[in-house]
Amino acid sequence: LRLLREHDIHVCFNLLIFEPECTAADLRENAAFMRRHSTFPLNFCRTEVYAGTPLERRLRAAGRLVGDLWGYDYRIADPRAEAAFEVIRVAFAERNYGAKCLHHLAMSLDYEVHLLERFFGRAPALRRAADRLVVTINRNTADHLDALLDALRAGVPTPGALAELTARTAAAIAADDRRLAAGFDRCTLPVAESAGW
Repeated sequence: LRLLREHDIHVCFNLLIFEPECTAADLRENAAFMRRHSTFPLNFCRTEVYAGTPLERRLRAAGRLVGDLWGYDYRIADPRAEAAFEVIRVAFAERNYGAKCLHHLAMSLDYEVHLLERFFGRAPALRRAADRLVVTINRNTADHLDALLDALRAGVPTPGALAELTARTAAAIAADDRRLAAGFDRCTLPVAESAGW
C-alpha cells in the first residue's frame, strides 16, 4: 500500500474481516488497520463459502456448514464476533452494500480524481477534498466498529438487547451517512472548474 501510494496509483480494497474463526480481537486489529490505511477507499464484509473450496470442505467436515449449493452459511466460532456480525450485517448494510453506499462512492470518487488528474493535470483543491472525505468515512467506520466491540466487551447480550444494540448502531451509522454524504457535494465540478479544468 505504501509503494502504491508513493506512485500515486488508485487503490481500494475490501477486507474480509468476518470468517469462521475470527475473534473479537481480530476485529479490533482490522479496525486499527482501517485507521492506519484510511487514505485508501475501503469496504469490509464476510468471507463467503463457495462450493468446492477448502473452506467448504473444512466447515463440512467440522459439521459447521449449513445451507446448500444455493447458499452456504456458518456461525462464527467466537460468540462475540458472531454477535458483532449479526449487528453489522444490518447496521452497515446501506454503508457497505446499498445502491449508493458511502464506501463505494468513496472508491468511485478516488478513482475519478486519479483519472481526471491523469488526463487533465493536477487539481490540488479537488484532491484535498476527496482525500479528506475518504479518510473521514474510513475513520468513522473504524469508530463504529470499535464502539460496537466496546458494547460487546462484557459478552453476548440477550436477543432483545442485541436487537436494541443493532437498532442503535444502525441509527447512528445512518445519521453519519447522511452527514458524510454531503461531503461529496464538495468534490464536484465546481471544485474541478476552479482548478482550471
